[in-house]
Amino acid sequence: MTGNFETATDINITENGIKKLLLSLNPHKAAGPDDLTPRVLKEMALYIAPVLTMICKRSYETGIIPSIWKTANVCLVLKKYKKIEAINYRPVSLTCICCKIMEHIVTSHIMNHADKHNILYKMQHGFRMKLSCDIQLVEFIDDVTRNFDS
Repeated sequence: MTGNFETATDINITENGIKKLLLSLNPHKAAGPDDLTPRVLKEMALYIAPVLTMICKRSYETGIIPSIWKTANVCLVLKKYKKIEAINYRPVSLTCICCKIMEHIVTSHIMNHADKHNILYKMQHGFRMKLSCDIQLVEFIDDVTRNFDS
């Protein structure tokens, strides 16, 4: 898709936003390489939010992320069938939850900008709010049926 699009505004990282994201964490998820569990981050949200806000703001301003955020613990998760066969496992990368919070902020900002300015192709459904692949499949079947009828 070509065209001139409005430049995105700077990302506004706020302490309240970080606190909200920390409080919404699922405490039963696994920790990343920094060993900070979601349970600890959630329970300590009021104390952690100011510091994490400063880290995220500094990271955004400088374009440099903490080195621990670039690492992951890879573990194997059983897909199905027999546990003794290696092919039945898939790798999962456990990254730092604080990095995931920063990623969420950046992704949300980009997607809001793209949606507001109709930058994305209208048929693109994957990974977009209120536009699941199921809806796209239903629309495709509807298009095929209409074309077949005509």
